[in-house]
Amino acid sequence: MMVIVELFEAIDFDFYKNQYGGTVNIDEDFITNNSHQAADLINEFCNYYFDCHSIDELPFEQDKANVKKAMCAQLEHLFELGGDTELTGQNAPTGVQVGNFTMSGMKPNSTGIKSVRSDKALQYLRPTGLLYRGVGQW
Repeated sequence: MMVIVELFEAIDFDFYKNQYGGTVNIDEDFITNNSHQAADLINEFCNYYFDCHSIDELPFEQDKANVKKAMCAQLEHLFELGGDTELTGQNAPTGVQVGNFTMSGMKPNSTGIKSVRSDKALQYLRPTGLLYRGVGQW
C-alpha cells in the first residue's frame, strides 16, 4: 500500500539542511508554518499537477528530488520576503544620485508588489516537465 505524501509534507528541516544544503538561516518553525504556502505556489507553477497527483507519482527519482528542492528554494524566497507575500514598493526609490551623476524616473514594478515566484524554484522545476504540463501536447 502506497502512502500518498502531500506536497507540503514532502520536505522537512532535515531535508532542507542536509539534502538541499540550505544556507539561509531558516528554522524548523518557519518551514512548518510556511510549507503549505510554498506548496501552493509550486503547485501553481506546475499547472496544478499536485491537485490530482502525489509527488510519489512522479516517474523519476530526480524529478521528485527537483520538486523537493524547488520547495526549499521557494521557502527561502518567502523567508527573504519576510514571510509577507504582499510587499509593496511604496518606499522604492524613484531616482538616485551619486556625486554629480543623477538618474531619475526609476519606478517599482508595475504592480508595486514584489514577485513571490522564486526564480531558483523555477530552475529546479524546468527539467521535470511540470512547468509545461498541458501545453499543446497531442
